Amino acid sequence: MTEEIVKLGSAHDFLFLLNHKYLDRSRSVLDMIERLGGYGNILLHDYPAVTFEQDERLAREQIANLMRNDRISTSSPDVYHISSLFEGESVFGAAASYMSLPGAPVICSGTLYDFIPDRYPDKYLTHWAVANWWKRTVATAARLDVGLAISDATKQDAERLLGLEPDRVVNISGSISEMFRELGAAEKFAGKVWKTINPEDRFILYVGGEDFRKNLHGTLEAFAIAHRSLGGAYKLAIVYKMQPAEADALRRKAADLGVGDDVILTGFVSDEELVELYNACSLFIFPSLYEGLGLPVIEAMRCGAPVIVGDNSSLIEIVPNPEFRFDASDPVHIAEVMHRVLTEAGTPDRMRAYSRARAAEFTWEKSARRALDAWEEAYARRKTAEPKKVERTTRIAMFTPLPPQKTGIAAYAADLIASVRKFVHLDLFVEDTSGLDALPPGVTVKHHSMFPFEADGYDAVVYQLGNSPFHHYMLPYVRDHPGVVVIHDAYLGHLSHDPGNPAPFARQVVRDHGGAARALLREAESLDVGARKLIQELTCSPTHVHRSVGVIVHSEYARRLLLDDCTLAIAPQISVLHQQRKAADRGPAARLAAREKLGIVPDEFVIGTFGHVAHTKGILELIEAFRTSNAAASRRTRFVLVGELEGGPTAATPFAQAVLKAIAGDPRITITGFVDDDTYDLHLSAIDVGVQLRTTTRGETSRAVLDLLAYGVPLVYNRLGWTGELPPDIADGLETFEPSAIREAIDALAADEALRARRSATAAAYVRETLDPDVIGATFVRTVLDMTSRARECGPARLSTDVARLLRTRPAPPELLSEISSAYVAQERSELEPRLLIDVTHIRENDLKTGVQRVVRELTRAAYAAPNAGLRAQAFAYSDQGLLSADDFAQSIGARDESEEAACVSGALTLRPFDKILMADGTWHLVRQMRQPIARVDALGGSAYGLVHDILPLQHPELFPDHVRDSVLSWLRLLLENGRGLICTSKTGADALIESIETLRLPTRDGLRIGYAKLGANFSGLVETKEISPSTKALLGRPNLFLMVGTIEPRKGHAYVLDAFEQLWSKGGDATLVFAGTPGWDVDALLKRIREHPEAGRRFFYLNFVPDADLKRLYESARATII
Repeated sequence: MTEEIVKLGSAHDFLFLLNHKYLDRSRSVLDMIERLGGYGNILLHDYPAVTFEQDERLAREQIANLMRNDRISTSSPDVYHISSLFEGESVFGAAASYMSLPGAPVICSGTLYDFIPDRYPDKYLTHWAVANWWKRTVATAARLDVGLAISDATKQDAERLLGLEPDRVVNISGSISEMFRELGAAEKFAGKVWKTINPEDRFILYVGGEDFRKNLHGTLEAFAIAHRSLGGAYKLAIVYKMQPAEADALRRKAADLGVGDDVILTGFVSDEELVELYNACSLFIFPSLYEGLGLPVIEAMRCGAPVIVGDNSSLIEIVPNPEFRFDASDPVHIAEVMHRVLTEAGTPDRMRAYSRARAAEFTWEKSARRALDAWEEAYARRKTAEPKKVERTTRIAMFTPLPPQKTGIAAYAADLIASVRKFVHLDLFVEDTSGLDALPPGVTVKHHSMFPFEADGYDAVVYQLGNSPFHHYMLPYVRDHPGVVVIHDAYLGHLSHDPGNPAPFARQVVRDHGGAARALLREAESLDVGARKLIQELTCSPTHVHRSVGVIVHSEYARRLLLDDCTLAIAPQISVLHQQRKAADRGPAARLAAREKLGIVPDEFVIGTFGHVAHTKGILELIEAFRTSNAAASRRTRFVLVGELEGGPTAATPFAQAVLKAIAGDPRITITGFVDDDTYDLHLSAIDVGVQLRTTTRGETSRAVLDLLAYGVPLVYNRLGWTGELPPDIADGLETFEPSAIREAIDALAADEALRARRSATAAAYVRETLDPDVIGATFVRTVLDMTSRARECGPARLSTDVARLLRTRPAPPELLSEISSAYVAQERSELEPRLLIDVTHIRENDLKTGVQRVVRELTRAAYAAPNAGLRAQAFAYSDQGLLSADDFAQSIGARDESEEAACVSGALTLRPFDKILMADGTWHLVRQMRQPIARVDALGGSAYGLVHDILPLQHPELFPDHVRDSVLSWLRLLLENGRGLICTSKTGADALIESIETLRLPTRDGLRIGYAKLGANFSGLVETKEISPSTKALLGRPNLFLMVGTIEPRKGHAYVLDAFEQLWSKGGDATLVFAGTPGWDVDALLKRIREHPEAGRRFFYLNFVPDADLKRLYESARATII
């Protein structure tokens, strides 16, 4: 269900609230979440343990409830859905009673499975504690905004019992796993269950349990009655795991009824075996007295079984044909229906067809769609409800540039201020109070240094952030006084970058973007160049997003850009609010007046484009489209580019020169240069068609497009970024900026005055209805106040106050307070991004320059510069005291950037939820130290993996010291039993590992995966700059150089190769042999032979340690490499 909801609801963002205490039992859920979007979508909540007696448990559950609701509020969800509202009373640790729900504006939703205890209180609610739990939970359910019932029967019960209005409860129905299906002939009798049931027997299948509702005894009695009329032709197979005493009693009853030999008790069967039973049965009977839905019925139908069910509850919805239902309380009637459907000619085949048709009606897609529709409708109702009145005494502080500063955000802010000040008192905090344009009455301007002294007096704080130095002064306040941030450009690199000191900026971007940032810095020839690459390629915005209490952007495209780089679980609410515009007067009189002032004759057809005439605006394509258009050829037409040419008056850029060349002196095409606001507005009034193109976008909103729409100018634009969200009927949106497409659109508008009139009217209507300044201003105020209110109603200060209020009437033992703080810290730690923890213990202590350690070193370097994919690389080492950070090692091999050296951390490493450990180094001797961290990471929902370079110590133990095989085997056992996977370096290696595991009969964890990833062979870019050693230089000119690289070990065949070359040399062969590698074990005699060889230094050379730069040149110079 969850997977289908996320798939269908791709327009929404989904967070998954998980219980920190149950992570070790949530593996299947975590695997699903990882498939759906990664661990960044998980919100963990924790609380003090609640496994206490009733009074103490109640107090602790109340605290748990406060902590859970606080956790939910921090994520600012629109909808909070509880997938299992009615947890059992005995479920400890889950804060199961849900005594309160988050308040408005959060829409609270819950899945309602059934209300069976209320129908049979004498069976389920006889114990006072259970009865109290039930009443409390029902009371919580009654406060839901949306109830998702799994059947119409449950919906009706919810309306009756909870008093919920019909539109608050939706029947979403349900479905089953895809594993339930009709089997092929070869699949039907594969399970062990057929040792209990003879495949040749015809049987009636019952699947149920000991709950009285499942009506087992009624079924047995009905079978005994039908058995006589059916001539003993069928057996009854009863499927569920029962205790021995219950099974004995059931056998005795069957014997008393005369059917003891024809009743089969299968005990527990696997899901796979259950599918086989559904496929093989002659009839499936489901005699339940009441069901919330009755999934076994759908399972059996999906497998093509003939089905009969009780005539009650949701079973009527699954089997609406009364012909296949019975009175479940009457064994005689059950027997009659059994007999009829099994003996009537053609009925079993008709029932199988009916089952297939009915089963097809129950799909997760339908259920998910109904759930999404219910949430979306509830959200729409809440959004359209009468908004809370904003008091005129409300005070908002806003940090913003203002006119006459030359930034579009200053102009935007001036327009917004004029609207907002109608609803609240507004104080503006600026960098320079002198020389500002006049502002509306009632708006106060102050220097930003005054804000810390007045901060407590405001109901909300707003920061207008753009990608320029105009906003730099705001950053300390964004950090120290979090508020609502209006982000105008999704890319904010220029905001924080200090060209004179790029290192702090680079460190911040690495924190924000991880490996992607390191890769760009690593490729750059200097930190300054690297910083400019970061600005160009990455948004550099997560820090500013995460520091805010809420974010406002102007398009869904910009919102998505921000979220793509943020951790969703801890990102604040990001809302889309359009920029405001007031529809302009563009009647015939205004048009003629504007043309007269601009020197444009009345009958000219004028096409205009507005803004900086830059390489990102499709200018060359637009000029070509104009010059080849019918409009330009057949009438008096002018094309005006209203803005300054890139490169300034001197046109000192290649692009500017290309533009002038494309214009080629055509008098119909003019570039105005920079114009003031009045002249800009005159052009908007004067033109007939506007064209605005972009070849790239960084999340900005085009002022020119909004202005053209506000003036009702027929518009041609290409759909890119924000413009892709415009309604299709207000302008001509192109999917490309190719000249032919632009030309066709211009010609269509030029040739059809009626079309231009329609476009003008729909554009003006869109502006009036969607961008009205008063509506935008009021919405802005409400959004800012709601975001601020949400932030103030959660967090450590508010939670501390609420817990203190709860405990004021009872003493709080110190251990409880300690548990509360520890649980809160655990939640906060879970917000940190999970890591790929790479074991570098061995190489950090002693880099022996072996092949394995080369792999570890290069893998670590690559991981630190890889795009994050939800994990950050972190080198670590084992110690007797636990895990240690190995930042020092990562820094030493260039895995971390030089700008990070100041932030190099050493000391203990604390595991986080969802961390993954990669046992990459050859630390087979540290199994004792590894055991506890691997168990801990598993309990935190993470996992451990082993990189298996080879298993030669298991295949050829004679080639290694005696202890090596035992150490490798211990290491392998640890990961097979406690890890999640083993990664070999080749398919051959993976196959050999699997064979060894089977041969040695090593136990493995369920779900363990074994695969392979081939190794790379790249040399670091630093290699090119390294000086070659004299000993290597002396070898490079030799014509027949043969190279053998690798640790000197018996298994590598060095002695064999040397024997071969001795024969070659004895026959006059002119060849040079080079061994490059450090000594291994059991090679003393071989080393003596190598060092004392008569050809040593002449035609045979041994290089103990070879730097990468030397090795690269040797590979390039060798005639062949011997392996």
